[in-house]
Amino acid sequence: MFDWAKYRTTKGAVKLHTLLDYDGNLPAYLNITDGKVGDNKGAADIPLVKNSVIVADRYYFDTALLNKWDSNDVYFVIRLKEN
Repeated sequence: MFDWAKYRTTKGAVKLHTLLDYDGNLPAYLNITDGKVGDNKGAADIPLVKNSVIVADRYYFDTALLNKWDSNDVYFVIRLKEN
């Protein structure tokens, strides 16, 4: 269905990186990428405002990204990787 969505030789995949507006429970930002784009790479493009709160899994543990969020007064809760 999506020829541009490369993942493996025989499979395709899409990812939907989404920012939800908590007050309205509606998407405020959407970014569709192919399945090879890492979650933390898609998160780097999301336009966050001051005092935003991010809750994410361990794949978002990227010190450069977390530093960017911290510098912009964005709060986050990230589960640490086992290693």
